[in-house]
Amino acid sequence: MLTRRLGHRKIPRLVAVFLVGAALHLAYYGSYVQNDLHAIEPATDSAIYVSQARQIRDGEIRPEVFYRAPLYPFLLSLAVKEDGTVRIHAVILVQLALGLGTVFLLSDLANHWAGDRAGLLTALMGLLYAPLAFYGTKFLPTSLGLFLGVASWSCFNKAEFGERLRDWMGGALLVTATVLCIPSYLIVALLLPVLLVFHRRRDLHQVALPLVFLVLVPVACLLASSLAAKILVGEWILLGSNSGITFAQGNQPGARGAMTLVPGMSATAGTQSSEDRALASKTLGSEVTRTEANSFWWQQTFRSFQDHPWEHAAVWIRKARLMMSSQELGSCYLLEVDRRFSPVLKFAFLPAGWILAWAVVGWFLVLRRRQRTATILAMGTGSILSLLVFYVNTRYRMPLMSVALVLAGVGMDHFFQSWRHPRRTTAILCLFSVAGVLSVPALSPVSRKEQAAGDATYWSNLSICAGLTGHDRLRVEAEFQKALAQRRSQPSQPHGHLTLARAYQARGELQEAISCFRQALDADPTSEVAAFELGAVYNHVGRDSEAWIVLREGLRHHPESLLLQFSYGATSWNLGKRDEAEEWLLRYQARVPEDPRPQQILESPRPASTRDCAGETTGVDHHRESRMR
Repeated sequence: MLTRRLGHRKIPRLVAVFLVGAALHLAYYGSYVQNDLHAIEPATDSAIYVSQARQIRDGEIRPEVFYRAPLYPFLLSLAVKEDGTVRIHAVILVQLALGLGTVFLLSDLANHWAGDRAGLLTALMGLLYAPLAFYGTKFLPTSLGLFLGVASWSCFNKAEFGERLRDWMGGALLVTATVLCIPSYLIVALLLPVLLVFHRRRDLHQVALPLVFLVLVPVACLLASSLAAKILVGEWILLGSNSGITFAQGNQPGARGAMTLVPGMSATAGTQSSEDRALASKTLGSEVTRTEANSFWWQQTFRSFQDHPWEHAAVWIRKARLMMSSQELGSCYLLEVDRRFSPVLKFAFLPAGWILAWAVVGWFLVLRRRQRTATILAMGTGSILSLLVFYVNTRYRMPLMSVALVLAGVGMDHFFQSWRHPRRTTAILCLFSVAGVLSVPALSPVSRKEQAAGDATYWSNLSICAGLTGHDRLRVEAEFQKALAQRRSQPSQPHGHLTLARAYQARGELQEAISCFRQALDADPTSEVAAFELGAVYNHVGRDSEAWIVLREGLRHHPESLLLQFSYGATSWNLGKRDEAEEWLLRYQARVPEDPRPQQILESPRPASTRDCAGETTGVDHHRESRMR
């Protein structure tokens, strides 16, 4: 039997499970903050969110805050002190507590669908699945988004069976907050009213008012977010203005489930929001707004679908296969590395594929019901669609895993109930076995070489941390070089060289950084980012003439680049080339009138210091935000 009345009292052993879970989370926290290098220096996407939180704390809000997930950086800003430091331990503890709360809500949902035993099994699996704790230690919206998403599911589930208006209202508010934290959750928010209409079509009048809430509340909140962007940064920014390039990256012909390099981009999180717009402007022949760039990438990808349908069909089949795999694909964050630095995490040994295999059983059991399944179907189907549309790596798979944990608890509970019925038990085991085979990592379409090629950035960030914090740098550097060697097997891409150059630059080893930036330009002479960053390093060490040559060549390929225009103008001024300096600085100022530096340089009685001007960047340069503080 798949249903139980709401509000069923939890059994004492479930309380014991959560006490054990709290102990495990605290032990993991202690191990993490003592041993893991990222506990001291947030990197990649985490560094961007921390940077945005600092800007919000200082009242200098940039448009990028609204391109991604606006809710998280605003809440994170509450943890920023007056001196700009972040209450790291407080944030991690709160996020680990949210992870534990997510497990509690999931067990409550499983308890409703199949009883106490299903709730207990769901709680155990949630505690033994490492990524729920792993992402709690990262400065990412993952933990908060998961908690809000499951909380909205809990409200909607109660509303479907209890028919209370306050539950519908609470669910509508929570699902909107989830969208502001995990934008891809918008697919779930859109599916929910559609499935509710389909399931309640015979008594639609009973859910007419809830349907109004499900449509109007998210629309009103998303419009409020756009209005806030207009007030705070002077620009109308719809949520999901970053979705076009994300869609393009996740659906390249060679996509491997995570972010795939779009030709002409450096594939760094920090430069993505400027590079995609620059590429769109270059292709269209005129400067475009963020909204126009977003539409451009959606259109480009759909056009590619039409031109190469079989290649894209293969990508979707590949992503569907990866969705079931136990292999936790790495991008910016690697679970296996955390296990090596924080051994306590090894206690959470349960593979994703095992949970997903039982979830397939639970899914079939849920589909046997014909009423009041709109919410669970919206959560499951929406999560699957968001993976197929965007990325399949672990961080983006987490919303699906929250649904899978509940379904797995339902499936396992039904198996324990039916073990005395051979025919039913055989059917369940056959279904579980087929799904289990699909989850075997050895059968994954991602090779070890492919995975290692995406690990270079992570090891680079750890390498920087090792140099900054006094940890065993040689140990980390060896792994980084190993991953980088795999990345260099793709000679047409400069990313591996850029990664190594930034690691050297962050540690102050500028000659090595210059050498790697030169290699990046050799790999791709048209790389805007490589030209800009090499020019900045040359400026920093006083080699202005060499910087001028590199920046001039970069401008030849990218004459509309704001990054290069200002840096080239400031460098020209330092070298006494005033006509060129005025041309490029004034061109830059026409496009970024709020930046006072070009006028300051032109009005200065002597050439401005390159270290103060050419090497610094404005809001259009997002690379510095991706480095570690």
